[in-house]
Amino acid sequence: FLNLSIILFFLTSISFSQNLRVEYDFTVNKSNELATATKQYVLEQSTTGSLFLFDKIREKKQFKNYELAEVVFDKDSIVAYIIGDNSIEFLYKEKHYKDFKNNLQFYNFKTGYTIKSICVKEPIEIFDWQIENSADTIIAGYSCQKAITTFRGREYEAYFTNELADQGGPWKFDGLPGFILKVASKDGYLLIEPTKIILNKNNIVIKNPY
Repeated sequence: FLNLSIILFFLTSISFSQNLRVEYDFTVNKSNELATATKQYVLEQSTTGSLFLFDKIREKKQFKNYELAEVVFDKDSIVAYIIGDNSIEFLYKEKHYKDFKNNLQFYNFKTGYTIKSICVKEPIEIFDWQIENSADTIIAGYSCQKAITTFRGREYEAYFTNELADQGGPWKFDGLPGFILKVASKDGYLLIEPTKIILNKNNIVIKNPY
């Protein structure tokens, strides 16, 4: 029995020592339907940290009504679009880094109609999760459990698996005993779901871009 426990621990350590790459569709359904967009993010994760990245700022087809989108400003890491008659939307290069060892996350955030973004630092574990004892849900071929939380007045459902990692997830979402594959707000405003998962046996160090 002892030898079996050691073998299982060893195999689990090996599986969680590899890098994980997940491509996500990140949909925000805005009240102004013209501005609704589905952006393509990439998450790279190792045992020590992760980087959630969006840099496709010049692909206007990410907007639901992209045929109405016109570029009015384009400089370096930010592009401004007018969609329809009165909707102005900005796409900027987003980098969301998590430092698992120190329980910290760093990300850039654009405020208002400025062309600059600020860097924010805060703890990773900011959600008060309740794990539901419901039947497992299969997402992208992985068995997931469901958890719920309320954050800044909005209710979220998250689906996490311990078959990929024992922590991590897209954007700010984290703090569950497994890797978060899917998140949806109950009001339909936000939906984050995986489109591709790649396991890399080479444990690459992911550095803090800030």
